Amino acid sequence: MTRADIRVTRRADALGAEVTGVDWSTEVAEETVARLRKAWLEHHVLVFRRQRLSPERLLAFGQAFGELERVATYSGLEGHPEIMPLVKEPGDRLNIGEGWHIDSTYRERPPAGAVLYAIDVPPKGGDTLFSNMYLAYETLSAGMRRLVDGIEVVHANGFLGDAAAREERQAQQSMKLRIKAKVETARHPLSRVHPETGRKCLYVNKMLADGGMIANLADMTVEESAPLVNYLCEHAARDEFTLRVTWEPGMLVLYDNRCLQHNAPNDYHGYRREMWRLSLAGDNPG
Repeated sequence: MTRADIRVTRRADALGAEVTGVDWSTEVAEETVARLRKAWLEHHVLVFRRQRLSPERLLAFGQAFGELERVATYSGLEGHPEIMPLVKEPGDRLNIGEGWHIDSTYRERPPAGAVLYAIDVPPKGGDTLFSNMYLAYETLSAGMRRLVDGIEVVHANGFLGDAAAREERQAQQSMKLRIKAKVETARHPLSRVHPETGRKCLYVNKMLADGGMIANLADMTVEESAPLVNYLCEHAARDEFTLRVTWEPGMLVLYDNRCLQHNAPNDYHGYRREMWRLSLAGDNPG
């Protein structure tokens, strides 16, 4: 494999690129990793097709881009706790990841990014969508940017605090929360600066009442917070900011959780879907 063999091709106007000429089932040169990291920061989502990876090689891929962390809320793959299987069986009513969101913003240090590796995909549906939060921020009016820049947000994993809702949800999906998973809250700015690119982006999730992670805007009530949060969430999901990834077995995707929202629609009832996921340790957005 030479530098000339590797191609990075933009997938959509807003974000995303497909990379060819790299086989992650074998060792990849540091020069290649450095080039791909630069491409990741530029395109925010990298897609690699036809990868045949053992758990060990998937871990090596993730470690090339950052420090791996164990997900506290769900169990890992046996023998490889950093790998979280995302599974929906044909009889499940609910999946993990439906609805536009940023991963784990209820933590003081949310993940920097994540890796998804397709094991089993449905014959239709099951895509993943990504939305560019740089563009979401930059297309706000100057007045709205000034307002957003001055606000902090209280994020929470409220679904863990409601035992009845938690049990009802788990009864409809294959993935079960860890018994010791804990309720967490954190305050983050409504706009953040990416620690590597220096660019500012919108940093918003849906309200808890709508299945999201935002409890309220800091020092405001839920009722006062809702109009602004709802507007920003609708704005963040505009079609012109998005990329759709249609999965196939062996597809490998790396995405930047610091400047993107993503959404895994639950539109494949009756079919099985399994992805292996890695989480990359991140920083404090404040």
